[in-house]
Amino acid sequence: MKTLITAASTLLLFAAGLLLPATAKADGSPVDCSQGCYIVTCDAQTCSLWRCDTGGCRLLTDWPSEWSQPQSVPGEPRQKRPAPLAYAKVCVPDGDCTLYQLGVRGAVRVETFDNIDDAVRRRPVQGSVRQ
Repeated sequence: MKTLITAASTLLLFAAGLLLPATAKADGSPVDCSQGCYIVTCDAQTCSLWRCDTGGCRLLTDWPSEWSQPQSVPGEPRQKRPAPLAYAKVCVPDGDCTLYQLGVRGAVRVETFDNIDDAVRRRPVQGSVRQ
């Protein structure tokens, strides 16, 4: 049973890695999860897989971090370690956006704000812009 859980966790981590945009893993800016997304956070001991969508952010699973032990394989590049904190933005069409902070141990709803993207898109274009 333990082997099955480990295999499932590994498969979920691999799938999440394929689904996440590379920039979201690298720079710490909020990931747009309005259509749903998976986010992985890791610290020295634990990694967590989160699912965020219009229902909020939920912890799906966690597992021991492979980065807790030094990895030094000669001739192979080191893997990039997921961040211990990530941010997810979930926006409802024609409504508000909610920002979540995700860590290894929990998710925090940071703030709800106006969906600026929708407001700009709906704004009527009047005349031309002169410079």
